[in-house]
Amino acid sequence: MRTWVQHIWERIRTSFWFVPGLFTASALGLAFGMLALDRKWEVSLVAKFPGLAEISAAGTRELISTTATAMLSLAGITFSGVLVAMTLASNQFGPRLLRNFIRARSTQVTLGMLLSTFVYCLLILRGIRSEENSEFVPHLASLAAFGGTLVSLGMFIFFIHHISTSLQADRVTETVFKELTAAIDRFFPKRSRDDLDEDEADEASDGWEELENEQALEAPRDGYVQALDLETLVETAADLDTRCRVLKRPGHFVVAGEDLLALPGDLEIDQETAEKLRNCFLLGSIRTAEQDFEFAIRQLVEVALRALSPGINDPFTAINCIDFLGAALSDIGRRQLPAHLHRDGDGVPRALTRPVSFQSLLDSSFNQLRQVAGAKPDIVIRMLEAMARIDRCPLEDSQRKALHRHADMIFEAAKESGTGASDLEDIERRMKPFRGSDQPSEK
Repeated sequence: MRTWVQHIWERIRTSFWFVPGLFTASALGLAFGMLALDRKWEVSLVAKFPGLAEISAAGTRELISTTATAMLSLAGITFSGVLVAMTLASNQFGPRLLRNFIRARSTQVTLGMLLSTFVYCLLILRGIRSEENSEFVPHLASLAAFGGTLVSLGMFIFFIHHISTSLQADRVTETVFKELTAAIDRFFPKRSRDDLDEDEADEASDGWEELENEQALEAPRDGYVQALDLETLVETAADLDTRCRVLKRPGHFVVAGEDLLALPGDLEIDQETAEKLRNCFLLGSIRTAEQDFEFAIRQLVEVALRALSPGINDPFTAINCIDFLGAALSDIGRRQLPAHLHRDGDGVPRALTRPVSFQSLLDSSFNQLRQVAGAKPDIVIRMLEAMARIDRCPLEDSQRKALHRHADMIFEAAKESGTGASDLEDIERRMKPFRGSDQPSEK
């Protein structure tokens, strides 16, 4: 259930309608409340402030009408600015970064403030009465409309500043890196390996790769695995007194009928239970960052690849992305990888998942960059420098071996690309940390 809530909340966060909808609903309540206060305190307000009696209903109506028109115009300009910014960002940085612009709180709050002020003014206009025998001017509500207009103008000015700075390449990569570091904190425990019972987990998972006479639950439709409701999966396996093997992890694409979950072949489950297990896999048409850690890495890689394309040719942005990738992998190198064996409340192993490995993260970070950077010595040198920083982390032997393999592939690609002798010497000097027998580790 918690996974479903997080999934829905993620979709709400990346929508334009939620925050403006909240502001508009608040404007409705505020308008009715202010009109009620004006009707209740009409006589006392005029008695306490005699100057209010000189304010006519016609003048107030004209003022509020002008305010509503201005707010609607500014809202249109804001929408246009967002669309232009999203178009530029999509062309220069990639379409997957659009979600970062959509979910920006500054944009959502600005739109919400402008639209809510417009709706508020419309309701106040409806409450103004200018008949021959009775005239009603909502002074408090009009004052609130004036205050909301000033705040809206301030928000609009802030939005112009924000949208102009958010399109800078450095700001874009910084935003993606912050999302990546947040994902690291969510997925990778910040504990030393000595404190974890990883050997016991590996021993308990022996023999799970191939269950005898296993049966598999199939995917109900095509799509990406966006999230896995592991809590419900473990609880269901405990209720069945069995264990299961998760065949697809978040980020994988499945087609209808493809195996999702492996169960013992002699286990009998009814249709309702099978459907409950299938619902533990949240499928969608696009990859998301909910539980797919590689998604955040691929965002940085995509920005770097577009920066290296002939149409953009911005090596400084690519170098910036490589620095952030190196920092992220260095942080992961000091942490424990996500657990792959999951137990129920009694400590009984119930589910075996396919976690993200350090080697797969290296592949996602550097494979495509290596393939396009062979003839660019500055990019090759920066990748090797980033890997040298990662190599100083307390990595396991298999992780260090995978890192050195990537460094060798980058070096070979640079040689085969016909790099000049002087540049090749600089690259060879960056290869020295990977050719020593023992590498120092950070303590």
